[in-house]
Amino acid sequence: MSETLTIVMNELPSKGELTVLFSGQSQTDKAHVVGPNVLDYILIHYVQSGKGELHMRDTVYKLKEGDSFFIFPGELATYASDEVDPWAYRWIALRGSHAEKLLADSGVGPHCPIVRLTSYHRLNRLFERVQTALQQGGFSGDLEAEGYVRIALAEYSKAHEHERVSTPEVRTEIERQIEQAVRYITLRYYSPISIESLAQQYGYHRTYFSKMFHELTGESPIQLLIRLRMERARTLLLTTQLSIEQISSSVGYADALYFSKMFKRTFGDSPTGYRKQHQVLSTHTVHIEDPQA
Repeated sequence: MSETLTIVMNELPSKGELTVLFSGQSQTDKAHVVGPNVLDYILIHYVQSGKGELHMRDTVYKLKEGDSFFIFPGELATYASDEVDPWAYRWIALRGSHAEKLLADSGVGPHCPIVRLTSYHRLNRLFERVQTALQQGGFSGDLEAEGYVRIALAEYSKAHEHERVSTPEVRTEIERQIEQAVRYITLRYYSPISIESLAQQYGYHRTYFSKMFHELTGESPIQLLIRLRMERARTLLLTTQLSIEQISSSVGYADALYFSKMFKRTFGDSPTGYRKQHQVLSTHTVHIEDPQA
C-alpha cells in the first residue's frame, strides 16, 4: 500500500513577519515514519484522526485526534503513525522574521511542541482554508493563507493546558553520538560524506558504528543519506525548474547519470519521467505516491 499526499505550494511567498511556504494533508499508512530529520522552517501538524507519536528532545509525545505538534528549525525530530490506528493530518510550513516569536507568545516552542485544544473543529477548518487559499494562488492567495494562519495561532494562544510526557531514561554516550551523527548527515546531506570518516570522528570502527546507528534509528548511515538526498531531489523536481544536472549537484551527486540511477531505484521512475508525471508548477498542487510508506 502506498501513501497518498496532497501538497500545495505557495507560488508567491512573501518575505515578512510570517510566510506560509506550503500546506498539505495525508492519510498515512500504518506505522509510517518520517525522520529523523532537521528542518530549516517551522512545520505545524494538526491530527484529524487516528494516533501517532512525536520523538523530539529525548521525549516521546503520544498524539491523537485534535492534537497539534510543532517542529522547529534545527530540531531533530521523528514522527510515526500508529500501527493499528494510523493518523490523518494536515500540515502548514512557515517561515518569517516573527514566526517563532508569534508561536512563543502563544506558549509553543521546542520545549513545549504539543497543543491540545478542548474544541478543535475550528482549527481543522482553518488548516483547510489555508490550503484552499494556496490553491487559489497569486498575491491574494498568499495574503489569505497568512490571515488564516494568524487566526489559527490565536486558537493556539487560547489553549490553557499543554500536556507533556515525562522524559525517558538518560541516553548513553553512543546514543548521543548517533543523534549528533544523524543531525550532521541531515544538515550536510548535499556535501560529500564519508561514513568511515564519520565513524572515526566519534571514535568507532565503521562496522560497529553502522550497526549501532541502525539499531537506534532503524536504518544505516548510508540509507539515511540516500533517503534525505532523494526526498530533497523529489521536492526540487516538483517545486522548481532546475535542470536534472542542477538538482543532482544540489543533493550531493557530481554525476547526474548516477543520480538518475539512484532516483529511479528509489521512486521507480527517472527524474525526468517523475517530473512529467507529478509536475506542480502550473497547478500548485501535487498528489504524490510515497514509495517509502
